[in-house]
Amino acid sequence: MASDGDDAPTRAARDAGLFVYSRLAASVLGIVVIVAGARLYDQADFGFLTGLVMLHATALALGSLGLPDAVYYFVGRDPGAAAALARQTTFLLVAISPPVIAVMWLGGAIFSTRVDLAASLPWLALTVALELPAQPAINQLIATGRARLASGIYVALMALRVVAVLVPGALGLGAAAIPPLMAAAAVARLLVYVALVRRFFPLPAATPWLDRARLREILAFSLPVGAAALAGQLNPQVDKYAIGWILGAAGLGLYGAASIELPLITLVPYAIGAVMQRHYVARWYAGDVAGLRALWLATARKVALIVAPLVIVVTVVAEAAIVLVFGEAYAAAALPLRIFTLGLLHRVAAYGPMLQAVGRAHVIMRGAIAMVALNVALVAPCIWLLGFPGAAVASVASMLLGWLYLLVHIGDALGVGLRGVLPWRHYAAVLALALPLGALAWGALEARAWSPATAVAAIVPAYLVLYVVLARLTRLMSAADLRYLRDWLTLRMLRERRGEAGA
Repeated sequence: MASDGDDAPTRAARDAGLFVYSRLAASVLGIVVIVAGARLYDQADFGFLTGLVMLHATALALGSLGLPDAVYYFVGRDPGAAAALARQTTFLLVAISPPVIAVMWLGGAIFSTRVDLAASLPWLALTVALELPAQPAINQLIATGRARLASGIYVALMALRVVAVLVPGALGLGAAAIPPLMAAAAVARLLVYVALVRRFFPLPAATPWLDRARLREILAFSLPVGAAALAGQLNPQVDKYAIGWILGAAGLGLYGAASIELPLITLVPYAIGAVMQRHYVARWYAGDVAGLRALWLATARKVALIVAPLVIVVTVVAEAAIVLVFGEAYAAAALPLRIFTLGLLHRVAAYGPMLQAVGRAHVIMRGAIAMVALNVALVAPCIWLLGFPGAAVASVASMLLGWLYLLVHIGDALGVGLRGVLPWRHYAAVLALALPLGALAWGALEARAWSPATAVAAIVPAYLVLYVVLARLTRLMSAADLRYLRDWLTLRMLRERRGEAGA
């Protein structure tokens, strides 16, 4: 039988493919919510919906305490403790719910002076109370090798959220009917979690799980991660809260369209980091720092080949895409969307999981808190100097400075410094190909009057095909890289484990 080290890249490639497509499908459903919401509701109601989603996401980040991510670490370290860990994390999440709900209610009441969410707060409180205990469900399944089941459940739960948000608009009930349906979806999520724990994590009779020493250990690990997760959740929301406070619900609706997340660009490194973390942990505790760095760099090289061209081509067609998806009324959202998209060029790796694996979770916390503080300091001056797009500039600037901080610490842990922490030369070569092709695509777009649909349908595939052809001709992309890219784009990663390793 192959060892964990020998077989890790193959299994990780398969699991990353499974999880990234579930995350991708869920993100597509999330985009459907935003797009359909903008069409079903007027701009003020869409601003209400954006504020509702922001407050809900912030409360879950505040209450999660990093416990869902802690599952990867503790199950990776002690697989036999999975059943007890499921109960311990749930216990901690239930305990933290009351103060989290109180903080959410207070924040929502203050924000309601600009975007009226007051009537929704009781329903949001119920939703958070039901959803918090079930937060670790997907991570528990992935950590115990059940990526396929985790992926299916993740998409199904997101589909429930889509129904809750869009049905009121489709039936003409108005946005005020959304919060009760979100609470109903939360009931379903909790029932699914209880069923999963009973089925896959049964605790032997008379086996105690309330281990105070273990609870303290879990909290000691997860609190820095939780603080980082909260700060990470707040950082992309600071600009939205600022826009909502300054411009009200209608302005928040417009900005909500600009800040739409591009799923494949953000999910590829996230999914790989999720499934690779236990392999990072294993190598680190085995003292195999060279093997850990090799696995990290190999993954970053492949992700760079995917991320860079997608960022550039989306930047080129941003205005056409916004008008096509949201309508002419949202055309002003194109510039902030371009700023946000260019800010994704650093997403060639999952930095948090690496720092957790090498025992530096406190670095994530400090970096994330610093990012939020910097964003808060910059957002109002940037809006004053640059107008509506200034909020996006503040968000991206704080994110990139935080990224450099994390890189310095990863380089220090691996003993290579900033110069050796990423495959810089490779990524520079990728950008040297992607950027001129982007300029060519921009010129083609400006040379004639394209309809939004034609611009997106013609420019995007032509750009990506030309990129792949030239990358192969210049040997920037190997045959193995091309097969890896093909497997992701054709869903072959969803098949049973076979084929080549992905990292």
